[in-house]
Amino acid sequence: MTVMFVLLIILAIAAGMIFHLGKSSPVEHEASLAQMYMASPETIYRLVRNIEGYPGWRTGVTAVNRDEQGRYVEESKHGKIPYVVVEDEPNVRLVTRIDATGLPFGGSWTFEISRQGGMSKLVITEHGSVHSPLMRFVARYVMTYEKTIRTYLADLGKVLDAGGGARRK
Repeated sequence: MTVMFVLLIILAIAAGMIFHLGKSSPVEHEASLAQMYMASPETIYRLVRNIEGYPGWRTGVTAVNRDEQGRYVEESKHGKIPYVVVEDEPNVRLVTRIDATGLPFGGSWTFEISRQGGMSKLVITEHGSVHSPLMRFVARYVMTYEKTIRTYLADLGKVLDAGGGARRK
């Protein structure tokens, strides 16, 4: 009985600390990573902009469909998340935004592509918000804000490597 009581106290303290750390983390965040590729800006833009092709190379994306509002909806283990393209400057810049309310998170991704000598640089910046304190704790301390961007950049590198000798640096 005493051991069980002590374990319950420890569990309650741990839950309180997790909640406090999540609650004290900011709702809004920004994360940005860059990667150099031995590919043209046009090639990178074509892959990034071909949203319907994501299930073929993006980790975790199982389907992409258009809905009746013209949004694209990504399906993954996280469910169905609708996005809208809010800015599109071919071969230079693409901005997408989560287009739903009621989700525990939201925000936008900005893709910026620039030529750097014989290579191209892709910078992905996430302007995000995480509403739940528990989700903020997980996003900040367990997964990190950059995890999805890091995976996207790695997946893009793999598809470029497989498509004709493009290499990452």
